[in-house]
Amino acid sequence: MITLCKKLWTVAITTCLIACQKVDEPKQIVGEGEQDIVENENGFIATESQTILGEVIDIPYSVENLLKAYENLPAQTKSQIDPAAIQPTHYYVRFYPKSIEELDILRNVKPYVFLSETPLDRKVVVGGSSYHDPSIPDELPTFQYTVVPVARWAELEKSVPIEASILIKAYIPDYDEAYTTKSAEKYGIPPVAYEALLKEAYRITGNEYDVIPETKSSWNPNGRIRAYDTDMASYIPVKGVRIRGTHLLKVKETLTDTNGCFTLASFNNPVSLKIVWESDDWDIRDGLIGQATFDGPSLNNQSWYCDIGTNHEKNVRYAVIQNVAYKCFYENIGGLYAPLFSNKLKFCQHTGHGSSCFDSSIPGGEFIETYIEDILGDYKGSKEYTENVAHEIGHSVHYSWATSVYNSHSQIIKESWADFYSVAIKYQIYGEFMAYVDSWPKYTINLEYSPIFIDLYDDVNQRSFYNDSDLPDDNVSGYTWGQLNLILYYSFSLADLKTKAKNTKPACVTNDQIDSLFTVYEANWSDN
Repeated sequence: MITLCKKLWTVAITTCLIACQKVDEPKQIVGEGEQDIVENENGFIATESQTILGEVIDIPYSVENLLKAYENLPAQTKSQIDPAAIQPTHYYVRFYPKSIEELDILRNVKPYVFLSETPLDRKVVVGGSSYHDPSIPDELPTFQYTVVPVARWAELEKSVPIEASILIKAYIPDYDEAYTTKSAEKYGIPPVAYEALLKEAYRITGNEYDVIPETKSSWNPNGRIRAYDTDMASYIPVKGVRIRGTHLLKVKETLTDTNGCFTLASFNNPVSLKIVWESDDWDIRDGLIGQATFDGPSLNNQSWYCDIGTNHEKNVRYAVIQNVAYKCFYENIGGLYAPLFSNKLKFCQHTGHGSSCFDSSIPGGEFIETYIEDILGDYKGSKEYTENVAHEIGHSVHYSWATSVYNSHSQIIKESWADFYSVAIKYQIYGEFMAYVDSWPKYTINLEYSPIFIDLYDDVNQRSFYNDSDLPDDNVSGYTWGQLNLILYYSFSLADLKTKAKNTKPACVTNDQIDSLFTVYEANWSDN
């Protein structure tokens, strides 16, 4: 088993509660007051608990309901419709994953297929941060729902070995936003007649047929997602997170940009919005198996400006994971490598406190587990949680690029590298490079977490900085982050690291300086 545990840090957190104050625009007010349940100005309630579902929705798009609606139409309208044309264009499907491995197969289907743990044919009474069907044991994955074109479903049935069933056969030719510009022959029903058919189907199923007032033009759900950073004391954009817009069985998605802004493809109806804490290369989970989400309001031709505050501690820290992962995977990080996995990297957030770790032995692929509280039971601040998450990403980078020889590296090499990686990422986000581990070994409880890679890069001599001769004499600096990445993979022990450091040293560094730096490490290091 490969389990790399990060030491616990103690920190006092000052929480600031600030509400979104964008004038004259609908907003999700999150983080105002002390209650766990927060209601926005549209009356939508969001919580940190599980989503609470209401009654089943009778879907007007089902072939069965559309054929019933056809019988109620005036003769002139019926004459324009061949009922034989009302054939399934999409299937509403439920998957039954029986294990983490099967869940991982579903979440890595390519080309991408959206998955919802919340049934699309149920009303949301109270929004939450995850959903698990009560009929499924907590330790097993819950049902996964999706809507796919009929042709795509035929391919999925062959390629995805997960039990599934078709819940609804639906006729939704206007799923495509360009429907009104396409020929009637493609769908078999003229657009005007289809509009009348659909309106009657909404009526008989008890659904409100609500289009944009005074026009039949579409609208593009849009907005901005930010989350509170406890160390910056301000809201910062959430980058690259998935935004899902849903109207009954119509589901469209997009990712936020670097400013946290998003614009979805067009709808003709009200849309329920949701943050799905994932991107193309990772997903964030509530615990080990539950997909982390944040339910938003249902809007009609309005924008969603969502500021997630510290009343939603889990979601504030989902945002930290999201932004740290976005930086490590997609942004310039000074020559450091990004994780390299064929499947998504899983970030599993836990309430309470514990030892965070990267683990490649869990069925279903590579996981990073993190805890949002410190040993005193206080919530970790954004900066501390950033370093915590980045440390484990550092392990995942090391493992993904050196899988075949990873177990040959000593534990102290692994942990020292992850410490460097986390400090480097924190520096890029917060502008602070130095870490307390730069006083190794005197002020460090666990000697596996050494600053040796930090010492090769930085220009701080901790011996003179602390005026303490027991600390390493660090007159070495100038190695680039990219160099250190390469040095790592050939350094199975301290001796290997010292040899590689000498072989690749910058022009301003001497072998004597490297020998002097390594003296304290050689006296205290244990290559286990």
